[in-house]
Amino acid sequence: MWRSWNTTRALGDHYDPTHKRLVLSSRETFHGTSAAALGVAAHECGHAIQHKQAYAPLQLRMASVGLTMFASQIGALAAAARDVHRLSEHWRGADPCSERLGHFDAV
Repeated sequence: MWRSWNTTRALGDHYDPTHKRLVLSSRETFHGTSAAALGVAAHECGHAIQHKQAYAPLQLRMASVGLTMFASQIGALAAAARDVHRLSEHWRGADPCSERLGHFDAV
């Protein structure tokens, strides 16, 4: 069953293949009568049609979303770990930059 939703979520207008629903986040698109509103809604409906027909590029995109989200979370965790490490060195009084640039002192 295909559904359309009106919401104010930050993702914007999109087709959600996981839940098979068309999400129109802007009031102008969901209730709109302009050519722009019709174009946005038609574009998102096109994604639903692609999903129904198992369109290969959409299938590839759907498969890559999970991997992309995982990689993004790993990247964020790595950046947080790096920042914690730098703060711990700062609190201990160590300056990680001085160790790397120490060879310039002899010049």
